[in-house]
Amino acid sequence: HDNDYISVLEGIALAYGRFSGHAENVYNHIGSGARVIVLKEGQREFATHIRLNDGTVIHRANYPTSFPLPVKKKK
Repeated sequence: HDNDYISVLEGIALAYGRFSGHAENVYNHIGSGARVIVLKEGQREFATHIRLNDGTVIHRANYPTSFPLPVKKKK
């Protein structure tokens, strides 16, 4: 419960976002909140961020621009 992340593996974005329960939970050491994902209709793109319980927005990212593709080596 003490993490939030977004990562891309082989063109697939995987995201997990925060613990959204009560702030005194023993597993929660990073503050309660939730990951918000805004899909863009008809496009292979989305925006995401973490919104904390107090309304603060952190860790904004956009797919795919925030995640550069790895350079493929020529054979």
